[in-house]
Amino acid sequence: MLEQSRGALIYALMFRENVLLYPINPKQLASYRESYPGGGKSNPTDAMYLARMLCERITTLKAWRPDDEDTRLIANLSQQRRKIVDGQTKLRQQLMAVLKSYFPVVLELFGKQHQLPLLLSVLSRWPDPRELRRADRRLIRRVLCDHGVRNEQQQKEIIERIRAAHLLTRDHALITPSAMAAKLLASQIKEAKKAIEEFDAAIDKAMNQHPDAHLFTNLRGAGYVLAPRLLCAFGSQRDRWEDADQLASFSGIAPVTKQSGKQRHVHRRFACPKYLRQTFHEFAECARRYCPWSKARYDMLRDRGMK
Repeated sequence: MLEQSRGALIYALMFRENVLLYPINPKQLASYRESYPGGGKSNPTDAMYLARMLCERITTLKAWRPDDEDTRLIANLSQQRRKIVDGQTKLRQQLMAVLKSYFPVVLELFGKQHQLPLLLSVLSRWPDPRELRRADRRLIRRVLCDHGVRNEQQQKEIIERIRAAHLLTRDHALITPSAMAAKLLASQIKEAKKAIEEFDAAIDKAMNQHPDAHLFTNLRGAGYVLAPRLLCAFGSQRDRWEDADQLASFSGIAPVTKQSGKQRHVHRRFACPKYLRQTFHEFAECARRYCPWSKARYDMLRDRGMK
C-alpha cells in the first residue's frame, strides 16, 4: 500500500513479480492516523499504519494493475501534450500582458486568434516598436504575404497604421527589456507549437497501432485529441470498473450527496483525478455539437435549471 498512483516508486515496482500494489489517497491515511492517539507523524509510524490498513481492509481493496504498453504510451503522450498546451496558453497570456505595457499597436493590428503566427513573426523581427516604424516597406510586405495578407491595399493600410502609430512610451528603460521579453516569449510559443505537432504525430501513430482505437475514434465529437484521452480513461483493464457509476464516481463527473436529517446537499466531487474529469467534461461539450441525443439531453437538463 502506498500514497501515490504514479511516480518513481510505482514505476520501479509495477512489473515486479509477486508484488501487488494498492495505491491510496493520502487523505485516507491521514484520516486513519487520526483514529489513533498521539497525533504524531513520521515515516516509520506511517509505514506501520499503512500495513495495518492493508491487513484490515484487504478484502475490500483491489490491487492496481497497469494498462498494457500501447495504452500507457498513448496516456503519457496525451498528458504531456496537455501540459505543453497549458504551458503555451500561459506563454501567450504573458506575451499579451507584455505587449499591452509597451507595444499596443501590434495587438490592434495582429491581436486576433487566427493572426497569432503573423504576430509571432513580426515580434521575431521587430520586437521594438521604434524598429518596426523604421522597417523597410518591402520587408513588411513580404512578412504579410508569407502569412496570407496579399491584398496590396490591405498591406498599405497596415503599413500606414504602423508608421502613424504613436509610441505608448519613449522610455528606453522600459522598451528595451520589454522587447527582449517579447522576443523570447514569441520564440517559446513557436517551439511549443512545434512540440505539440510532434506529440500529435506520435499519438496518431500509436492510435493506428492500438486494437481498440476504433471504439473511440468513431464517437461523435471525439476528434484526434479527445479519442486517445477517452481510450486511456477506460484503459485496457476495464474489469476494474464494476459499472458506469463506479467510473463516474472515480473520475469526478458524478456529484457527491451529503445528507443529515432533513438537510441534503449535492456538490461536485473534489477528490478525483482532475485530468480525467476534464477529459469527460470536454468530450460532453464536443459531443453535444455533433450528437443529436447528447444535445437533447443537454437541453433538457438546462431547461430544468441545471448549470
